[in-house]
Amino acid sequence: MTAGGFLLMRHGETNWPLVNVRRLPGHANDLAPLTSAGVEEVRRRCGELRGIPLRYVVSSPMTRAVQSAAIAAGCLNLPLHVELDLHEWVPDLTFNWTDPSQVDRPLTALWAGIEPVDFDGPPYESRHDLAARIRQVLGRHAGDDPVLVLTHAVAIWSVTGRRLDTAAVTWLT
Repeated sequence: MTAGGFLLMRHGETNWPLVNVRRLPGHANDLAPLTSAGVEEVRRRCGELRGIPLRYVVSSPMTRAVQSAAIAAGCLNLPLHVELDLHEWVPDLTFNWTDPSQVDRPLTALWAGIEPVDFDGPPYESRHDLAARIRQVLGRHAGDDPVLVLTHAVAIWSVTGRRLDTAAVTWLT
């Protein structure tokens, strides 16, 4: 495995039904914790990372990522830092969504390369803006590598072009 750069890891499986039934608006949906399966998949992945000389863990502030990062930091005996701007892509810049289907449409548009100005719906964060936000955070940690970065599928895709399953990892050097 690579010994420098950033090891990007997607959080574990999220307990979406817990928040979906409450129809919470906007970022309140991001209070969802991991499922028990999500906790276990993060633990398994961290077991595979033990031989990598990581310096610390940096995490998105969203519950599913912080919970994953806390598991990783404990498993790997590393300090944990939270970075506000590592949060997931914003599917509705009005922050009014209350249903998963309201996220699915803009996400499908984003994956298809449709710019927010060309989308028939609420404005969403562009890939360019998301990647710039993520790269700015990573820039603050450049030189400290290798660092484990716990974040989200779309955030990782924005800087790597790769779509990861839950608790999967990829290097960004």
